[in-house]
Amino acid sequence: MIASRLRKNIEIPSVEVSLITSKPLSFENAEGLRGFLGAQFPQEPLFHHHKGDSLVYSYPRVQYKILQGQAWIICLAEGIAVTEMLQSFHSIKLGSQVIRVENIQMTRKESSLGVSVGMIGYSFVTPWLALNEGNYKRYLKSRPFSRKKMLTTILIGNLISMSKGIGFTVPEPIKARIKVREVPTVLKGTPMIGFVGTFSVNFEIPNLWGLGKSVSRGFGTVVRVENGGSIKAQLGSGLKQVQK
Repeated sequence: MIASRLRKNIEIPSVEVSLITSKPLSFENAEGLRGFLGAQFPQEPLFHHHKGDSLVYSYPRVQYKILQGQAWIICLAEGIAVTEMLQSFHSIKLGSQVIRVENIQMTRKESSLGVSVGMIGYSFVTPWLALNEGNYKRYLKSRPFSRKKMLTTILIGNLISMSKGIGFTVPEPIKARIKVREVPTVLKGTPMIGFVGTFSVNFEIPNLWGLGKSVSRGFGTVVRVENGGSIKAQLGSGLKQVQK
């Protein structure tokens, strides 16, 4: 557990694992990838986020994502320990499909999380699941201004929850501006409302981390708006290839 109660930010180690597969994958495959690896390593809660029959309610140390047709596994803090288990896969099974893994690539990073001096721009590159059963109906009944205000409050709450989940106490108020739109999405077979778009906050968020619900399944993935906000530019640097 990483703990800090006085500093404005902390440095968190992570490893970004990219699986180069024989065919492009779709966003929905992130959930299948999580299920596959969870079944391969049932003894390791970091892969499937269960302890016995109970869910582990903490910010996921291992997050599964499909970005630009490519599988990514983000292992942060304690999650780095499982990366050695990921270096020997020759195929993955997603539903009825067996897909060949041609190469594995890894990037080791130290990322800053915490309060920033100025506002920083970010983009949701996968749907952000901001709403839950408690606020969904209230959102639907609200006018556009109230909806935006609600989503801004939820975003700030997500940042505080994420920080708390890795042992960091946010020392100052978080300010946020948000510009998102609704998109239809599906979680575990259930249609839901997600959001994509941009936001700015006085807070540093590591690239490719998720905010909101079901971040381990790839939802709410955030990238910093740099190089024109190109996700390709964010993903294409500094990869270390692991030979198969």
